Amino acid sequence: MPTDQELFDAKLGKVSAETDAKFAQLIGKIDRLSDNISAMKDEEVATRAAVKDEGTLTRYTIIGLVIAGLAALWVTQSNMLASFTAGIAVHEAQKPSTPITPPK
Repeated sequence: MPTDQELFDAKLGKVSAETDAKFAQLIGKIDRLSDNISAMKDEEVATRAAVKDEGTLTRYTIIGLVIAGLAALWVTQSNMLASFTAGIAVHEAQKPSTPITPPK
């Protein structure tokens, strides 16, 4: 029959082995968590780069639209002035040479 000291040593060995196993599991979980954080960090850097590129594209698109709008406005203004001038010329050409007096 084992002595109390031998039972105590056996229990202590068992607890020590269980503790070592728990620590090994925790270290494994910490390593996986560290890997996941690194992957997330890399993904975040890639996402930031994509957003920055898209922001630049959006900026160029807006600038292009403003330039196109100003060009369209300029062309429209020129056409309106030409139409107005032509309208005045037609009106002047159609005026009768003698004024029409209303009947009394």
